[in-house]
Amino acid sequence: MGGLRSCAADGQWSVASGREGCAPAQPMVSVQWSVGSVNIFIDNITVDDSGFDSTAISYIVAALNAQFDDDVVFTAELSETDEYSTIYIGITSAFDAYGDFLGLAETIDSGNQIHDDNAFVFLNSTVSVELVTSVIAHETEHLVNGLEHDVDGLEK
Repeated sequence: MGGLRSCAADGQWSVASGREGCAPAQPMVSVQWSVGSVNIFIDNITVDDSGFDSTAISYIVAALNAQFDDDVVFTAELSETDEYSTIYIGITSAFDAYGDFLGLAETIDSGNQIHDDNAFVFLNSTVSVELVTSVIAHETEHLVNGLEHDVDGLEK
């Protein structure tokens, strides 16, 4: 993988900016899984258990790293020194009032100017790992490459 270290592990996923050990220029994404009885709490938002086991998490991280090649590094590990965007995986009702979404990104960040933005993927292990991988990739495009939608939610 172009000299990048493997950044996969259980529990969390990150898109990070490639500091300290993960390719210097690539954005990095941390994917955070709510696993088992541990729920994620961020900014007063609770994300329920995703139901994914370590095998599924490793598969999805590997698929994302292959899909994005050397452009983005995905990891399930968190680092105290790396800057990274975070994608939280699991079900939450925090955004129900705004519509029905598979995922939601905090920013449309063209050129990855914001290294610590967040996104949510509102799916759990009741759907295919391919769908989860696809939605994570889509939300990553918002956080890292500035993907925008027109008013109908279609890509521009």
